[in-house]
Amino acid sequence: MGRAIPMEIGSVHFAKKADATEHVRGLIGRYSIGSFLDSEDESFCLALFSRHSHYSEKVGSGIESIEVRRDEYGNKHFQIHRTDGSDIDISWVQCISPRGN
Repeated sequence: MGRAIPMEIGSVHFAKKADATEHVRGLIGRYSIGSFLDSEDESFCLALFSRHSHYSEKVGSGIESIEVRRDEYGNKHFQIHRTDGSDIDISWVQCISPRGN
């Protein structure tokens, strides 16, 4: 078994990546499809999203809000609504375990 890799997302410390994954699954699971994140969860997700390998591209003009939607496979995912009126999805899994890591 591999060594546990601790991580910090915003002000939240996780002993290992699996704990961060469980936390985000619980967070997204609390929301119904079409719901927008409350301010506390949005703050956590903004810190989470900053770990994405294409963060600047995903954020674009800035984040106005974050919505929970279903992807083409029926899974819940986060949708970023930008300040310029555009929107884009973002993989929270890639934020925890960026490709190549």
